Amino acid sequence: MNRVACLLLAASLTGPIWSQEKSQSPAPKFNWQPGPIEAKLGDQATIDIPQGYMFLDKPELPRFFEATQNFSNGRELGIVAPVDGKWIVIYEFEDIGYVKDDDKDKLDADALYKSMSEAQEAGNEERKRRGWNELNLYGWAEKPHYNPNTNNLEWSIKLGSPGSSLSVNHKTRLLGRRGVMSVELVASESDYAATLPSYRKLNGGFRYTPQNRYSAWVKGDKVAEYGLGALVLGGAAAAAAKTGLFKGLWKLALAFWKVIALALLGLLGVLKNLIFGRKQPVAAEVEPPQAS
Repeated sequence: MNRVACLLLAASLTGPIWSQEKSQSPAPKFNWQPGPIEAKLGDQATIDIPQGYMFLDKPELPRFFEATQNFSNGRELGIVAPVDGKWIVIYEFEDIGYVKDDDKDKLDADALYKSMSEAQEAGNEERKRRGWNELNLYGWAEKPHYNPNTNNLEWSIKLGSPGSSLSVNHKTRLLGRRGVMSVELVASESDYAATLPSYRKLNGGFRYTPQNRYSAWVKGDKVAEYGLGALVLGGAAAAAAKTGLFKGLWKLALAFWKVIALALLGLLGVLKNLIFGRKQPVAAEVEPPQAS
């Protein structure tokens, strides 16, 4: 589950790259389940975990996010990572109802990015309060786009902490009858392009149960109060912030990402530390990323 370790464990690692020459305290141990297996994602869906990948189930996730200095909203259902630890995928379900795709041709990437940047600035204040590193945005890696044939919404953004290598969070929203399965791919910027085919192949093994598919919607089912644009901005958090229910934009930022900035050079070692309980390496300083 190399990708899991990558879960931006590094991101939480305060931004610096990891040196593997020295070690300190032992990393926490997690019960990774090796493939091939069929893993359940709550009562909504299943996913095939191929050989060479590992799955971390819901009960393990709170400790994992805490260990990687990442926010958790309690909706996460599982994590998948390759055994080489280069990237990680997080699955969570948002029980918001059937999301209509009427605004599929009205996704304004510039306006969405502006809103995300403002929220992340506020989010950094909360990160500082918790003693975590800042997390900054460095532009789209792939602008938001929707596939009406598969009912999937995708986009990806570059981010990083001062002094760390850039990471890419690639986000997929798989629309279902009763809500949305949010899928987060976290990878280093240098690995992102090569990782996408494997990530999409992995998602090819995702299946809503028959009664939870988007096509299974019937009149009378719950309908979401917002559309695709709000999904890019954090879903329910975006809607709540718009109506003033959230008094702090940082809560909107919290909804944007789980993991941020991977330590590029030490990604592999960090992931394996989390998987096998090895000691964490010491951080080494690197040049900060430049905005693009």
